[in-house]
Amino acid sequence: LELSPSSDEIRFAPLIKGESAVKHVRIVNRTEASLEFFLPASPNLSSRGISWKPLSSETKPFSLHPRQELPLEVSFKPALSIPEFSLPLFAECLVKRGGLTYRFPSLLCHIAAKSFETEVRLSQPSLAFGPIVVNSWATQIVKLTNIGELFMHFKFKTSTKYSQMVSLSPSEGLLHPHADVPIEVTFRPTEVTQKRIVVDDIICLIKASGASASNVETSSLSLTVTGQGVAQPSDSVQTLQFSTAVRTQQTKTFQVKNSKKYDWSTTPLVACESPKDAMYFLCSPSGRVTIPANQKVTFQVTYSPLTMTRASSSVREGTLSAEEVDGVNRKEQRERGDGACNGHLADKDNHPRLPLFHAASVFIPLPDGEAATCRFIGQATEPTVEQVVDASIVCREKQIQAIKIRNWIPVKQKFDVAYTITQCTGDTPPQIQAPDRFELPASQAREYRFLASAFKPCAAVVQFRFTSREKADFYLAEARLTFTDPETVGTIALETTVRQLAKTKVLVENPSTRKAVFQCQSNVTDVCFSPSPLEVPPGATGALEVSLRANVSGAGEGTIVLTSDELGTYKYLLKYSVSAGEIEKHATFSAPLGKEVSETLRFLHFAKKPTTYLATIDFAPDETRGGGRSKASGSVENFFLENKSVAVSGDVENRGTEFAVGVRFAPSKLAETKATLVLRSAEGFEYKALLIGRAQPPQPQGPFRLGKGKCINIDFRNPFETQTEFSLQVDRPCFSVEKKVVKLEARKSTTISVQVKPDARDAGRLIVTADGIPPWIFYLKAD
Repeated sequence: LELSPSSDEIRFAPLIKGESAVKHVRIVNRTEASLEFFLPASPNLSSRGISWKPLSSETKPFSLHPRQELPLEVSFKPALSIPEFSLPLFAECLVKRGGLTYRFPSLLCHIAAKSFETEVRLSQPSLAFGPIVVNSWATQIVKLTNIGELFMHFKFKTSTKYSQMVSLSPSEGLLHPHADVPIEVTFRPTEVTQKRIVVDDIICLIKASGASASNVETSSLSLTVTGQGVAQPSDSVQTLQFSTAVRTQQTKTFQVKNSKKYDWSTTPLVACESPKDAMYFLCSPSGRVTIPANQKVTFQVTYSPLTMTRASSSVREGTLSAEEVDGVNRKEQRERGDGACNGHLADKDNHPRLPLFHAASVFIPLPDGEAATCRFIGQATEPTVEQVVDASIVCREKQIQAIKIRNWIPVKQKFDVAYTITQCTGDTPPQIQAPDRFELPASQAREYRFLASAFKPCAAVVQFRFTSREKADFYLAEARLTFTDPETVGTIALETTVRQLAKTKVLVENPSTRKAVFQCQSNVTDVCFSPSPLEVPPGATGALEVSLRANVSGAGEGTIVLTSDELGTYKYLLKYSVSAGEIEKHATFSAPLGKEVSETLRFLHFAKKPTTYLATIDFAPDETRGGGRSKASGSVENFFLENKSVAVSGDVENRGTEFAVGVRFAPSKLAETKATLVLRSAEGFEYKALLIGRAQPPQPQGPFRLGKGKCINIDFRNPFETQTEFSLQVDRPCFSVEKKVVKLEARKSTTISVQVKPDARDAGRLIVTADGIPPWIFYLKAD
């Protein structure tokens, strides 16, 4: 006998007690003869939940012809936990020999199976919580234990009525064999209850889990929770009172202590009371907060009001408790006869009502069933200056200034704008041109622009007040303006030659409503002004003539400053270029050879201070440029100065002070000679005049009269630059000279004695000659 399908073992998957499984096989007769056999019950298999169909009786065996099959249904239904086993299944075959019938066992196969024990228990069926502060919570632990051998899936079905009050964590999960899971049961009352609450409809559904289980429900457990919600005691509520200007911040702190030996984890809950539509209190830290065991956590509360409250000295000074604030609130409600709960009061301008105070609270539930509550009472006073703009502005220039303001509420605001000059260092306040209306888009920033100008340097503080048309609120901003003189108002350029007058006109505007008088000054001493002082009528433009007559050549820069008590200082940059003076005067001299002539040259001194000029004779310009200084030396020596220095007084009236210099011309040759008269002062003033000398042939002189028997002395000078030999002769015998030849050093003089005979009554000539020069003729007359 064999099994079909062919197998040495029928193996059942592990089962949980109470489950069953069936295997179908066939018994096949593989012999060539018919077989009879019994399939009796086996105590070993039956005790382990193994049974089969069909069963043979003791009197009637099964009979199979060759290759005939018998269907066999084998079942496994354990009634308890059974360790894994494998037991043989025998058939008892019948054999007839010699008229006797024998039974012998035939092994069909082995049957293998296993079953598990499943049981899950709660460590306690009920939990009792004491009084718990509303919105706080308390947690207890109950253990869910798996004493079986399979993985078990559990899921808690929460209370239908009290699902918000009682929570379990984890609410579902997997239980390992012979293990337990701690379940946190949290009782969180949401309202005050007069008596204890009993929650008895919490069910835990247990299912087997895993490949060896069929995931059918095997059991359920029930859990009962009791507790009561109570109000927090009023003496445990802290109060923080704030007072600050609207749109500014004030920060205070409070502490919460964990007196337990384990860490607390909680989430602060902030509630807004007044106003209802805005939260002006920020509590930090926020979100999930851990308070270490036996330690304190400091909470920081920042009050940032965006709207004002009505003035109240008791609230502002922090002398009211939270209950007293509530009492004031309710009293004002009754007086108004309305149902508002924010303590609003209408102001005299019919603006929307201002609250008496801003209020909020933070509720910190604690894991021990208690709670920490802190009430915040805020008083928002009138705003201080919220923005300061610093600007430096050039005087007499209108410049646009901007104050950027951000709308602090998500609603468009319209403002009436007024300004006040609160501080000013000058005697004349600045001019401000500012629009009197301004609009701010909701939650956006926009620039408020205004014009500012001043005539004179000063420092001013301008305060702008933006008053809301719809709300009892205003915004303050300050502009700190510093007005300074410009570096320069303009540039004046003058080009001229030494002592030549250069002029230009400067237009000066008077934008004020008063006559402006300008005092004119320059650090360049040779600059003059006309008229000085300059008077300009209000709203008019004046013309100032600026002139320059420089006494020294050169280029440079200076300043011209016009100062007015009404308009301040106008500063101009002066750029001047003064070229050196050329020959200013020409003087022509004409003298015969051997004689000299004098001329007086007159000049004008334009400097304001007196000075002394030193006079020198220098080469003529063309002689200097031609490099003929040695050749021209005789030309210079033909001119002589009457005085070598001249003292001149200062030019007070700007008309020039006249002074004179005398020059003598004594020719040394029959030619035209040139030289330059140069006058210089210690200050660098310089004058030049061209001297032109024309030499004439010697002119006859006389007659020189001689007495009878006497002699006459005639002065004669060597006009030449070198030693020269002169020949002397007379043309009448009645006249005679001592020497016929005379040698004279350059520019030296001698006396020629001419004698006459006693009886002479004739006229004659003394003739003095030198090589290449016309003679000098002296007429003689004997009396």
